Amino acid sequence: MALTWRFKMSRTYDATNGPPIWQTFLRPREGGDVYRERFCRAIREKQKVRVTFFSQEDQTNLIRTCAPMDYAAGKRIRLKRERYWVWDYDSDAKEHVLGLRPEQVVDMMFLEEPFDPAEFVTWRTEWAIERDWGPYS
Repeated sequence: MALTWRFKMSRTYDATNGPPIWQTFLRPREGGDVYRERFCRAIREKQKVRVTFFSQEDQTNLIRTCAPMDYAAGKRIRLKRERYWVWDYDSDAKEHVLGLRPEQVVDMMFLEEPFDPAEFVTWRTEWAIERDWGPYS
């Protein structure tokens, strides 16, 4: 079954972050991992995302501005299912890495705001998604 997409562009004004930004909203007409392809492109283009996801811990939806890091199964997670791995800029906890299962993701907006991998990559990397991040690849 083919997945049909609806694209919607909207202009968002955010007085705290400066000028308006264009955001792309992807909406599936039928279920599936709808953001994967666009998420992988955001990794390669070093483009921030705003993710709305259901937090198991808080039992509510949370919205976070993040840097997309990878799309892969977690190495230290019991269930080896693919996840969206992001660096959470908004986190108040010590750990800023989030691994989100596709079914947890309620919405994902792709911002025109770039990120620098040097801001958070401090470990030897073994990314699943190919990218050119220089020494952080």
